[in-house]
Amino acid sequence: MPETNGVYIEFYDDEIDLVEVSDTEYFEIFEEGLTLSILAAENIPFSFEGPLEVTIGSSPYPITGGTFTIVSVAARVKEQPTGSPDKIDINVNDVTIYGTQANRPIIAAGTFLAAVGAHSVTTVTDGDWITVDIDEIGSSTPGAHLVVVVRLQRIA
Repeated sequence: MPETNGVYIEFYDDEIDLVEVSDTEYFEIFEEGLTLSILAAENIPFSFEGPLEVTIGSSPYPITGGTFTIVSVAARVKEQPTGSPDKIDINVNDVTIYGTQANRPIIAAGTFLAAVGAHSVTTVTDGDWITVDIDEIGSSTPGAHLVVVVRLQRIA
């Protein structure tokens, strides 16, 4: 069996057993008019070690294997910014997903976790890529050890 970290379904005559598959698998089961769909989510982590610096474009994460909805974005630092917030941007094909810039992940001074608003780009597909910018850092202390997670859900 391949190495996996998700869930998959095996059929045994009259019963269904749950076992593991990759997070990007998509399954539909049709049995006597019943449809069960399992759409696995995928988390894409971006990590920035050490004190934060303004950075335009992380290494691009390529999208392959279908079309996905951007479900959510989360960001956290290990060492909080002071003086002013850390502001992060998520880009698809080098264009922000936030039509309203105030919705970007913002880690307020003195906190660890970002407040994130709604994004206007909602899907990615084969051939797209995702990058992360650090647009602003704390004015007294920049914050350090940032992790940003973009959560995708397969739709096709």
